[in-house]
Amino acid sequence: MEEKGIDNIMDLKNGLYLRALSPKQQIMFLGETCRRHKSATTALLLTLLLGGLGAHRFYLGQNRLGIMYALFCWTFIPASVAFCELFVISNRVRQYNEWVSEEVATTLRVNAIPTAAVTIAEQFPIHVRG
Repeated sequence: MEEKGIDNIMDLKNGLYLRALSPKQQIMFLGETCRRHKSATTALLLTLLLGGLGAHRFYLGQNRLGIMYALFCWTFIPASVAFCELFVISNRVRQYNEWVSEEVATTLRVNAIPTAAVTIAEQFPIHVRG
């Protein structure tokens, strides 16, 4: 039940990002975010089964931490930490997905500024009286 609420919040945030984009940018936003978003279930399984090796960290793009987990896996400390992370991994995935959505939306808006400026200038030409 809680995950459905989180999905609704993500849909709302994505809707806010989409409002500021043109229809073409909206399609690009949805395609890119769907491609880059991570699954909470996959992250949970990686944490449970391969957490001591840092697989869940690599999955979320935290490569330095993943390497640290792998280097010290023989001490079983990373496995203990991964067990504790089982309780917070879904929140980390949600934060990662929010970050991806914000990054994609920002990139699309920044790349669209010159095009929008040209379009506005073409629509409202300045007439100089001489």
